[in-house]
Amino acid sequence: MNVNDFEDEDDNLGGTSGFKFKNNFAATDVEEDEIILAVLTVDVSPSVNRFKRELNEAFSEFIITMQNSHVAKRLMVAVVEFNENVIHRTGFQFVKTLDTSSFTFEPRGYSTALYDAMYESVSGLIAYRDDLESSGVTVKCFMFGITDGKDEGSTKHRPTAVKELIAAQLQSERTAFSFETILLGIGDEDELKRLKAAGIPSEFEKSQKAMGIAHLAEAGTTAKEIRKLIGFISASVSSGQVVQF
Repeated sequence: MNVNDFEDEDDNLGGTSGFKFKNNFAATDVEEDEIILAVLTVDVSPSVNRFKRELNEAFSEFIITMQNSHVAKRLMVAVVEFNENVIHRTGFQFVKTLDTSSFTFEPRGYSTALYDAMYESVSGLIAYRDDLESSGVTVKCFMFGITDGKDEGSTKHRPTAVKELIAAQLQSERTAFSFETILLGIGDEDELKRLKAAGIPSEFEKSQKAMGIAHLAEAGTTAKEIRKLIGFISASVSSGQVVQF
């Protein structure tokens, strides 16, 4: 995609452009002193259909696991999905209140606006973090992006816009150790192994580097592999730090 196809050009690339998720739990009503924020941004482009059932089952397991975890009272989750459009399924809400039946992912559309989705997710995470901190709450942030391919449909934001947003958090002494970004790539397991053995970066790794995302985890499309990937999310959130995949 040509850089001139993007709307943002040089405006507000280092800021959040005032973006916030709709339907966030009111920050002023949060009673906990410490909160964990996790935004899960899920690819629902047509190619995801090949592992739709496995993804939905693993995601439901994640919600149930976290609802019964020791961090449940402090964990707030937002869910975003994307194809050529970015859809906010929910703003930040306490995980205890989430209904697993409300989060069935249905692949549709025709393209993958990965950069647009990551930009909106990171922006919304920063904005709500700031609202909570203004209320005296200490916050740990996680952004998990789940995709099975490279960007093919973003029109609003370049990867450098995402990169500058993340870099600003890592350069700040206040947020450098409390802001984690992770890209989770789901693809052909044999091909991923071949590329790794040959020292060739996968499309996921190229996307990770382009957006300045700190961590990358790659998995195959089987139920076992996807369950392992979602388990990685659960373990990271529960421990308060990105664990080894």
